[in-house]
Amino acid sequence: MPTVTKPFKIWIPQAKDEAFVNITITDSDGTVWTIADDLINFEIIWPTFRGGGVASFNMSISSNERKYLDKFSKGNVVSVYMDYTDGTTLYKTFYMEEPKYGYSNGYLVYIRGRDYPQIADIRITKSFIASNANDAFNLIITDYFSTIVTTTGIAALMTDTITANYDEQSAIKVLADIVARVNYDARIEADGDVTTFVDTGVLSTTEAIILGQNVKFVSGFGPESEKEKNRTRIVGDEIEECLILRMKEDKTAQGVTWIKDEINKNSAIKELDDAEDVATYIDANKSTMPDEGTVTSVGMATVKPGQLIMCSIPDCKIIGDYYVKNVKHKFNANEGFITEIDINQTRTLVSSFLNEERDKREKERNLKNPNEMTDTLILLTFDNQDGISSSSNLVINNGKMSLTTGQSAGTMITDEFVADSDFTEFEIRGARNDDMALIEVYFSNDGGYTYKQLGEADFNQSQTFTTSAGDRGRLKVILRSDASNAKPELDSISVMIKR
Repeated sequence: MPTVTKPFKIWIPQAKDEAFVNITITDSDGTVWTIADDLINFEIIWPTFRGGGVASFNMSISSNERKYLDKFSKGNVVSVYMDYTDGTTLYKTFYMEEPKYGYSNGYLVYIRGRDYPQIADIRITKSFIASNANDAFNLIITDYFSTIVTTTGIAALMTDTITANYDEQSAIKVLADIVARVNYDARIEADGDVTTFVDTGVLSTTEAIILGQNVKFVSGFGPESEKEKNRTRIVGDEIEECLILRMKEDKTAQGVTWIKDEINKNSAIKELDDAEDVATYIDANKSTMPDEGTVTSVGMATVKPGQLIMCSIPDCKIIGDYYVKNVKHKFNANEGFITEIDINQTRTLVSSFLNEERDKREKERNLKNPNEMTDTLILLTFDNQDGISSSSNLVINNGKMSLTTGQSAGTMITDEFVADSDFTEFEIRGARNDDMALIEVYFSNDGGYTYKQLGEADFNQSQTFTTSAGDRGRLKVILRSDASNAKPELDSISVMIKR
């Protein structure tokens, strides 16, 4: 019988007996305090940008004999060192908040802080239209944080375009939203360099989680299928009386279970491209839920969020490489040094920016969309000729469409706009002046072969094609003037559809 050779690999963990941890505090005078001998407990939480934002810590130190009374103040630097040799490798740097004082069988100082609170606390306003994600990300760092962090770790291949508007949003949430839109994630390294990476992670060569070696606990691990969504509906801002809408759905998944809606009302969405981007990646993140959970191990000194880590806990169905969303290190007298890591199957969370917007608005009444349209198929604001196939006896200027001087009628026909699926119901909206009693609006769902005619009284009303369903939208508008309607002007017009 011939010999058959099958390739395989065996994980050989890094030789290490225990993790060494050291913590120092640099006070306002530049004095460095080593507090390891007085440390009672600490907790460090380090997420990716999409997994939670900036890193944070809190700890308690003994202050008998008033050793640390009034020694530290807000803004002092806390440095955490971790490794498997001597505790001299910098793991994370934090900025302290004002310390607090207490007593429990001795005097205590409670210290807390974050690694880069400047990025979390500042609110910024930015607008990007078809912008390279790498350029958008770098622009924010350059404009606001060039003296705080460096950018050598930002991936040059993060080149997909984004369209987004951010109004007085936390900078860390804006940065997280940008990387989320292009399937990347980010973290800030110990040396202050911002690193971005694909959201499938980069494999750690120094850490592993193996039952019988370092595993202490496993939380309930598996998919949270109740969070799956198979229909995503975006309700954006109202632009010149035209509402931004977008819907994506999976009819196959709906047939297997039932309709599971994700409604995202977000007034920061002011462009159709932005609504498309948001709907696309919410749909991708919510269509199926990955296996995920939390594993607690003995202290892991080199693990970072955003890494892939090799796991072997077979009877919990944890076998293979898993993405690390969040790392939490803990130390106390009872448990010693332990590490909790949140893992999943190479999928990060939906943008926290979008979650916050949704949570703020989830109880809003649907007053802006009473006819329950699902998509804004056509939106013209007449800032340019985009979307217009032809026009005659009309002039487009200063965000308005009006008749050419001396003309009493003019016609505009749009390009063809293709919906994701067939529709029969639609609604016309638009901003216009008082001389529009004679306007004629024609809309087609078969590319312009047949049209349904409407007038000004039909704006903001649900309309239905009585012939057949179609997905090829085309709009025709005729402006007319007479003695009572001397100067008709159209500021905007949109077509919303229901699929």
